[in-house]
Amino acid sequence: KPAYCVAAQPSDPNVVMSGGFDRAVLLYDLRTPSTTAFPFTTLQHRVYGLDLDDVRVVVGDSRGAVWEYDIRKPTARPVALRCHTRWVERVRICGGGAGSCSRG
Repeated sequence: KPAYCVAAQPSDPNVVMSGGFDRAVLLYDLRTPSTTAFPFTTLQHRVYGLDLDDVRVVVGDSRGAVWEYDIRKPTARPVALRCHTRWVERVRICGGGAGSCSRG
């Protein structure tokens, strides 16, 4: 399925993540010769927004949840940051925190 949102790592734009309505968050390394995506996580609901920095991925879903993952610990449980009453339209990592907005 097509990606709904894409973000590149600021310190290395060859590292890209995408998310979409299939609920998957995928990791790509554009330096590799193939376009193989590495599965990072799968949410319970559609992915509407994501952002990443050198150590975190922040993901917003269609049920209004915002999740923070530690890239260094991909098997660790995510931290729930916020819950909106509508789907999360955008997420951004801002310094030490994260911002999100929803429609409605």
